[in-house]
Amino acid sequence: MIAQGAKDSRAVGVPGTPAGLQAMHQELGNLPWEALVKPAQQLAAEGFVLGSRQSKTIRWAQQRLSRDPRTKETWLPRGRVPLAGKTIKLPALARALAELAGGARNHFYKGAVAEDLIESTQGAIRQIDLDSYQPYWRMPLRLDYLGNPIWTMPAPSAGGVALAQNLLILQATQAQTKPSDSIERLQLIAEASRRAQVERRLFVLAPERLSNEDQKKARQRWLSPLTWLEKHPIQPGQATASSSLSKDYQASLRELEHTTHLSVIDETGMAVSCTLTLSGSFGIGRQTQTFGIFLNNSVASFSSVGTNVPAAGKRTTSSMAPTIMGGYAIPFPLSEKKEKTKNTIFILGSPGGDTIPSTLTQLILHLVDGESLERAVLAPRFHQAFVPDAIRTERFARLPKSQLHRLKSWGYHLGQSRATIGDANIASRRDGQNFALADPREGGWAAKAE
Repeated sequence: MIAQGAKDSRAVGVPGTPAGLQAMHQELGNLPWEALVKPAQQLAAEGFVLGSRQSKTIRWAQQRLSRDPRTKETWLPRGRVPLAGKTIKLPALARALAELAGGARNHFYKGAVAEDLIESTQGAIRQIDLDSYQPYWRMPLRLDYLGNPIWTMPAPSAGGVALAQNLLILQATQAQTKPSDSIERLQLIAEASRRAQVERRLFVLAPERLSNEDQKKARQRWLSPLTWLEKHPIQPGQATASSSLSKDYQASLRELEHTTHLSVIDETGMAVSCTLTLSGSFGIGRQTQTFGIFLNNSVASFSSVGTNVPAAGKRTTSSMAPTIMGGYAIPFPLSEKKEKTKNTIFILGSPGGDTIPSTLTQLILHLVDGESLERAVLAPRFHQAFVPDAIRTERFARLPKSQLHRLKSWGYHLGQSRATIGDANIASRRDGQNFALADPREGGWAAKAE
């Protein structure tokens, strides 16, 4: 399935977003569920105006979108890529959202929408799969970086695990004592990322697959910098070969890198960091026949090696890492106890597949250094992967050539640069006031709701 590009029904995983959103609403929501669904329903029915970035993503996916007549009719009118400024209407999806307004369990996972999902995947998803799907409340990963409390996404999202490993390794190696623009600090960030990426790919499993004792051991492993530094210390001025960190280097696969992230904060200080994904952009590139719901290709997020190998009923790991730094933590399952730490919080997250932990790590470093939101978001980003063994940079904001030359002389491989790395749209609250900043890399948007 992966070899064929994850383009057919075998790549579609049971959708979890409707159940997850409604579970959050039932526990934390104030407005009626129908009132929350209605704006999305109206947007689909009345249409939305494409931005330039959205038009580009359709052009990049043109070949995939043109394979299915229904999808082609909606997203490639007259066989052409719609330009920025074009209004796109999705009446079929509006009908699906009208169904969803009645409740996810009885109007998405059952009934007409469920039948459409089953028929459109040729039975790859069955009614029993939809009936058995349940969202889980999980305890966030909690760590401190230089006295700053951080809560991030736990397993089965491996992105939060990688972020925790990044920060704890950097703290243990005293990266904060190096100038922020120094080659020495850059190397520590790269080597922390290399080790954290091995952990992310090969050693993270959905908690329900583990005993309580094994879950405890897994958290201890993820929240210790010695997990990797003890056997694989970082050598100053010398690159670590990724192949020396795991025998599964050659067997590891790359993953798709398309997600959506939003950071929200309200007037009371309630904060939400939320990342959602179809896995690949536009999923398998096909919509359901009746309701026009894009089908994901999340099964392609499984791996051929490590703990993230596919099995029936299993949740795949991912790189998503919605994160909150500072402020209040709400323990899950919910309780009345709240822990107040500081009067400033940052709601962080980003798309970008395996680059997500690197983006968030570098954001956090800038913010802890005392830089402004704007400088933190606009600063150049880079990513050291486990596989391929290379540092990726971005054309949008390049690292200095002198640093790149030094890295090459230390044995680092420079991969092909990308247009951008991440899309970090941040919300923050300071002394009772809310702030937001949109990353210009992918056309993000910051707004205040009246």
